[in-house]
Amino acid sequence: MNPVGQAVAECRAGMPALAVLMGVLTRHLLDRFPVGIWREGDVVITNDSWLATGHLPDVAMVTPIFRRGALAGFAGTAAHVPDIGGTPSMGVTDLMAEGLLIPPLQLYREGTRNEEAVALIRGNVRLSAQVWGDLDAQLAAQQICHRRVAEFLDDTGEDGLTVLAATLSCCRIDDDRRPGNSSKKSGRGCRIGAVVFVAGVRPPTRGGAKAKEPRS
Repeated sequence: MNPVGQAVAECRAGMPALAVLMGVLTRHLLDRFPVGIWREGDVVITNDSWLATGHLPDVAMVTPIFRRGALAGFAGTAAHVPDIGGTPSMGVTDLMAEGLLIPPLQLYREGTRNEEAVALIRGNVRLSAQVWGDLDAQLAAQQICHRRVAEFLDDTGEDGLTVLAATLSCCRIDDDRRPGNSSKKSGRGCRIGAVVFVAGVRPPTRGGAKAKEPRS
């Protein structure tokens, strides 16, 4: 994300439902942790369902990326942990029964781990070692993102992701203005239809006639 939380790239191997939320979450975090207080080595963690990923087992982290002492952007990850405490059932009916809610807090501050936060998380889940192992893997993924962003900025000569984000936004605007996209230009919505065939499910019929089998 750029310094204001606008997403510029997403992982193709991850779940789109989680990746698309990282920009929204980062903007929420910037309301709580303004740009001026972020430092190199900070990590903010949360699984707040109203801010991030939708349910408590999905934990999100956001870290700042600095370039020549200035904030260049953010890296973020979200992943489903094997346990988050709470009632061990799929039939929970409220958030408290689902497990531990982690409000946005600093898991690391300038590279120093918040041991109290770690103890709180590990003390409220059943699979402590596995959960922390997954969170540690998220941290490693974000470190890789930091390195790749640094390589990208070295190649382009930019000091941050602001120009890239603005360029991508212009591309989206230009796409909206292409001929044939009149519904976008006029502000009217458009209807898009699709048919999905699921393996092992008989295709639907119309008017009593058997639909053609989908080809692989």
